[in-house]
Amino acid sequence: FDGNLDDAVKINNEKLIMIDFYTDWWYACGLLDAKTFTDETVVSYLNQNYINLKIDAETNYGNQLFGEYNGSGFPLILFLDSNKNEVDRFYGYLDSKAFLEKITEVKNGKNTFPILQAQYEKGDNSAETMSKLASKYSERGDDSTAAILYKSVIQSKNLSSKMFFEAKYFLSCLELSKN
Repeated sequence: FDGNLDDAVKINNEKLIMIDFYTDWWYACGLLDAKTFTDETVVSYLNQNYINLKIDAETNYGNQLFGEYNGSGFPLILFLDSNKNEVDRFYGYLDSKAFLEKITEVKNGKNTFPILQAQYEKGDNSAETMSKLASKYSERGDDSTAAILYKSVIQSKNLSSKMFFEAKYFLSCLELSKN
């Protein structure tokens, strides 16, 4: 889509908006362009299901928008609804297969921030839901909410060692950053 976010919102026909925040100097952004965004299956799926924006995060406009959504790394792939509310995000390079899986999950509402938040608010306090939701809060820059959730994950029963160590790692890094 040639235009900015406001233009995309105006023409939105119930599709989610996908923004690729990139820089010219970061290799992962170049890899995404060279390997993932040249895959015909990925391109076709994106064009059928999303309004796609590519925004240089180092322009005035891009930097301001990147800041509004609390971006913290590149590339940031951000998904918004027609009201500019964040649905999901992920950072970094994904090969075409992994990228297609991720954008299909987002399109289908699987493991997105609003879905996980609703599950949690309805009483799903499973370690899996809290761990995924904590990760989403962390990606959005809300470390205090992520910490609360990760502490609950550690105290949960039936959690995997992966969830335990992710939670411990996050909380340890958060504690170190305070010193």
